[in-house]
Amino acid sequence: MSQAHGRKQDPSAEHPEAPEGQVRDASYATKQNDPVPVQSDDTEVDDPIKGEAADTDQQLERDEKEAVDKSNIIHERTRGAKPQASYKQQLDQLEGE
Repeated sequence: MSQAHGRKQDPSAEHPEAPEGQVRDASYATKQNDPVPVQSDDTEVDDPIKGEAADTDQQLERDEKEAVDKSNIIHERTRGAKPQASYKQQLDQLEGE
């Protein structure tokens, strides 16, 4: 039995053992002629969010102000509609007829 992952496996074990440490496998990364680029695990990625400004109360406050449209908040029960007749259950209507 060949071991593609380079670990010894106990044939009597129900499941193979998990590898130890950090697993790195760049075999899926695209080559030069592949149509869809896939980055390797080792490729550096630019983070657009600065660490010192991320996840702060000030940022959350700004996000909340942007997300809440105060002009759309209803302070009354309805948007100016006058109350109609009270709600009645169907049985009440049948008994009153």
